[in-house]
Amino acid sequence: MSKANKEITKIIHEAIKVIERGADYGDPWVNHRRIADLMNVVFETKIKPGEWFTPQDAVMFATLQKIGRLIQSPDHVDSKEDIINYQGIGLYLDRVKKRADAAKDIILGKNAWKDEHES
Repeated sequence: MSKANKEITKIIHEAIKVIERGADYGDPWVNHRRIADLMNVVFETKIKPGEWFTPQDAVMFATLQKIGRLIQSPDHVDSKEDIINYQGIGLYLDRVKKRADAAKDIILGKNAWKDEHES
């Protein structure tokens, strides 16, 4: 690994705040599901019937908010660190959803892996 990559890795590890924030905000899925539910209420007249915001959308919105702040203050370290953390949460939420979808398929008698690999 190059010296630059080692330094980048160190910066990313130092930016991680999920552990300390988890005590304040609770489980990331529950927290971002709650945020998405609130977004659905606030924006219900602006989204199509039958569509709704997901926890992943809540993460994207939070990331965009931080990017918007960086446009004003491009050297603001906290916003950059928050983006790293939000995207880490987004990756976690994607995994949770994938596991939930697989469990749903099992309950419904589908075999997503088999269907995908037997074509």
